[in-house]
Amino acid sequence: MDVIGEYTIKDFPKNRLGIVDYLDEAQKRHTITGLFEVDITKAREWIKNYKKDTGTSISFTGWICWCISQILDNNKEIHAVRKGRTKLVMFQDVDITIQVEKSVKGKKVPLPYVLRRVNHKSVSEITQEIRSVQKQTFDEHDVQVLGNRRKLRILARIGVYFPKFIRARFWKRVVWDPISMKKLSGLVSVTSVGMFGKYLGWAIPLSGFPISIAIGGMGKKPGIVNDTIQIREYLALTLQFDHDIVDGAPATRFSADLADYLETARGLDLISENERDSL
Repeated sequence: MDVIGEYTIKDFPKNRLGIVDYLDEAQKRHTITGLFEVDITKAREWIKNYKKDTGTSISFTGWICWCISQILDNNKEIHAVRKGRTKLVMFQDVDITIQVEKSVKGKKVPLPYVLRRVNHKSVSEITQEIRSVQKQTFDEHDVQVLGNRRKLRILARIGVYFPKFIRARFWKRVVWDPISMKKLSGLVSVTSVGMFGKYLGWAIPLSGFPISIAIGGMGKKPGIVNDTIQIREYLALTLQFDHDIVDGAPATRFSADLADYLETARGLDLISENERDSL
């Protein structure tokens, strides 16, 4: 018997070519990465009690996106993008790409979707938008499409048949032109790896965005609260910044602010009675 054993060969999925081409260009970005844990016990209890009392649920990822957008709204220099060698472009609106898990031809597939102007929306409005997207119908061509624009869906269908050098020129323009990237995907990526597993652990994003945040696993372990040891629930987070724009100090301050927002359940108490009825 051959030592190799039995094997099969099949075609590489064409709907993955756009993702590969984008990552080839995006990984040229200089990045700084940080990993840390956040005590989310208070927030998890609030969301659980809210669902118990109202029968509706708040999107955990949506709430984190709200927290991120509020911090960036107050620290716009972190949200800047380099244009050429001498310019920085600073946008007022915070657009965030998230992954929405959908069923495509019977398989669970995470599809990218762009939440626009997140810093101008409430937690409940973000939750409503995510829930609406989860109910939409997609097909295999949408796996590499950001947002829900019709032109992009058409491009996804025909673009895979273009030669590699043409596709590479397109993605080079998207990655390094601030206006094109903002229009296509926004400048922030939030990937919730935790929705595919229940164990505490980190993920290193490969998104190539100026700001990338990977929501890792959640798990319980002992923590110190008021000088006593208690069982707490922790979330693993990975933050990645464009090092051309952000140094260690601003990145650390952003991380500390985000940790404070998450640990104190900031924003969840702002959900009004009218918003509760709309969820």
